[in-house]
Amino acid sequence: MFDSKLGPGRKGRGSISLPQGKETVIAEISGTGIIKHMWMTIRENTEKGSFVLRDVILRIYWDGARTPAVETPLGDFFCNGFGERYDVNSLPIVVNPNGGMNSYFEMPFRKKAKITITTHISHVLNKIHFNF
Repeated sequence: MFDSKLGPGRKGRGSISLPQGKETVIAEISGTGIIKHMWMTIRENTEKGSFVLRDVILRIYWDGARTPAVETPLGDFFCNGFGERYDVNSLPIVVNPNGGMNSYFEMPFRKKAKITITTHISHVLNKIHFNF
């Protein structure tokens, strides 16, 4: 839970600047749990090009592991391959016409979960929300 312009208790964060080439932690959770819903938005295009969904790498680490269990371009994780944005309506993945990307994969962990994003060029991740 983070404070925002809308007040305390809002789930997730507002915008996060993603520095080029640096792994940015977007979630770090200690203890036993299950990630049930991940929701985020990101610009599809920047002044440097339109391959944003391929340039941003999502990594998910479980239980203190040094290597990620998930390592994929952000778009590919949300069924938007080849750097192109498409609407998706399925049970585990939903990409809405307004750009919201949702994952409903249930991802359990025993001790810790860490989710990071790395980008090859500077971007702003507009919104991130997680439900546990």
